[in-house]
Amino acid sequence: MSFVYIVSLAGISWVYTIAQQWFRPNLATFITLCVWSFHVFGWQSSSAYVDQVRFLFDIAALWFVIHKVRTRLFLTITAILFGFALSTKLIALFFLPGIFIWFSYEYGWKVAIKMTMVSLGVAAPWYLQAYQWTGNPLYPLFQQLDGQEQLVLAGVSSLWTWIGRQLVRIPFLPYLLATNIESYTSPLYVLGYLSVCMKNMRWKPLYAYVAYAGVILLLLPPFSFRYAWSAMVILFLVLTKQYLDVFSKKKIAMMVFMCVGISGVLFQVVTRIGFVVSILPVLRGNISSEVYVQQQKTPLSRGPFDRWYGGYWKSYRYTPSSQE
Repeated sequence: MSFVYIVSLAGISWVYTIAQQWFRPNLATFITLCVWSFHVFGWQSSSAYVDQVRFLFDIAALWFVIHKVRTRLFLTITAILFGFALSTKLIALFFLPGIFIWFSYEYGWKVAIKMTMVSLGVAAPWYLQAYQWTGNPLYPLFQQLDGQEQLVLAGVSSLWTWIGRQLVRIPFLPYLLATNIESYTSPLYVLGYLSVCMKNMRWKPLYAYVAYAGVILLLLPPFSFRYAWSAMVILFLVLTKQYLDVFSKKKIAMMVFMCVGISGVLFQVVTRIGFVVSILPVLRGNISSEVYVQQQKTPLSRGPFDRWYGGYWKSYRYTPSSQE
């Protein structure tokens, strides 16, 4: 567990270094605290999911691009870091075109092609290993995890129904990020989005990547913040900066900003403490984990509980005998 806590600390440290470039020191600290309070940080830091490691590689690479470091050494490091992210979780491949678009804006398409090839080269050994073991370089994609079960869990009958529903939700992405039960983040997403609606943002290449990642996040079933973790953190910083740029000289607006941000952090902290208290009987051995899951299931949380604790994923474990 020490490893995942170190990874979590390293990831939030990178977020802070990015925030320092866009905000005053006190605001950078506060905004980083808001990001740290996101629900995904809490449960990923104690669950040892690969998403946490992928986030670390992604956010570190994003730091280099955002800082517009253009030396050959740092461009190579950036590409390698994205390659590590591609190696960590297969779903990162869906976001590669967005990274290529951003690279093209920042460095030109020729450099973008070279950097993308380096990233794929770093990840290639893992895809070759998957092919050697399973006959599918993208295993379990297109094989055991074809998306149908996730669609059923999402309550839709077909992929096209899901895509149609999610495309309609694109304008409401900040609201969804703030309220999704698996990925509670911060109400500042909504506040920042409202400021964008009030005043147009000055276009930056970074927004192309964030917009692309947001659309892909919505289209990948099931909807989960961790699939586009780093990009959505950058979106949070962008929306927050937009709000502060628009209302920084208005005291009431700044008071609203601080109150909303603090309330979001307090909500996350209180719910985490509540969870720790509720699980103490399991840790003490007074009740079994099965009994605990049944006690905690509510109409709101039944879907996520069934998905992660109801044995749903056990049938998708790869074993050599299953492929013989």
